[in-house]
Amino acid sequence: MLWLFFFLMILIAGAFIIIPGIKNKSKISPHILLSLIFICVASSMIYYLIGSPRIVNEQPSNPSIEAIIESLESRLAADPEDLEGWKILASTYSSQKQFSNAFDVYERVITLEGASVASTFADFGESIIQSGNTNYTEKANEVLEKALQLDKYNTKSLFYGGIAAVSTGKPILAAERWERLLALSPPADIRNILEEKIKEWRRENNEISTQTASDAFFIEVNISDEIIMKLKNYPAKVLYIIARDPLKPSPPIAVIRKEVLSGITTIDNSAIMIPGMRLSNFETIEFIARISLSGEPLDRNGNYLDAKTISTIDDKDIVLNIK
Repeated sequence: MLWLFFFLMILIAGAFIIIPGIKNKSKISPHILLSLIFICVASSMIYYLIGSPRIVNEQPSNPSIEAIIESLESRLAADPEDLEGWKILASTYSSQKQFSNAFDVYERVITLEGASVASTFADFGESIIQSGNTNYTEKANEVLEKALQLDKYNTKSLFYGGIAAVSTGKPILAAERWERLLALSPPADIRNILEEKIKEWRRENNEISTQTASDAFFIEVNISDEIIMKLKNYPAKVLYIIARDPLKPSPPIAVIRKEVLSGITTIDNSAIMIPGMRLSNFETIEFIARISLSGEPLDRNGNYLDAKTISTIDDKDIVLNIK
């Protein structure tokens, strides 16, 4: 119907050119005739190329998030080694606040990557922080610390790492992470916020009494990726961080039980095993990081451990490597 209408419009336009010539009995110029033919042909071609007899353009509807997730899950069921697919699914779960699912998928991505990609640990830590679940705060701190071991200037890990550190009672560690962010020249408005919080965290730490400060030790435990892979088939495994008197090893002074993961842990008087005892009572302390395959404190199978004896006056930062 529209094509017929279009054709009639062309005839009417031609009539306005030809009829005056007929009335005046003048000869139609070949140029006019050629112009008329050109207009008709050109108009038809233009309409054919850019016009459409359909008034309504049908646009394909965007698929829903649920459909995207379902499609990804089907794709990964068919190809469980699809690393990029798992990354997209983890990010999608997180954006939809399906945090439990996101955590599981991030763990899978880390395994597929051999725990070697800082950005994946950073995304995982961000997801944990955004979940708002305080039960996972220590986990977030450990995950972000692993990211910073792989890339000490990873901006996302430094930012969320500061939040995780202060949430786990480590204001100095939080300040140190955000000071590294300052060194990366953030925008002025962000810089002001960072500087304000860094001052606040360092001021809070300075308000701690000298006695209390002398009872806090920062233990950095580095577990090699090779060991992590070897222990995949031991679901009950536990990392014990132990402080003991070198002159009287048993019973230990303090013990912390943790997930088997590299990271920084604070040992203070809250972990004391003997009532009334304080870490500052000892001139030297032996710190041990040991992995129990069964989860039991006395299990020494595998003998995965490292130990270091330090002076409680001089050393507050201890590094233990399990290789």
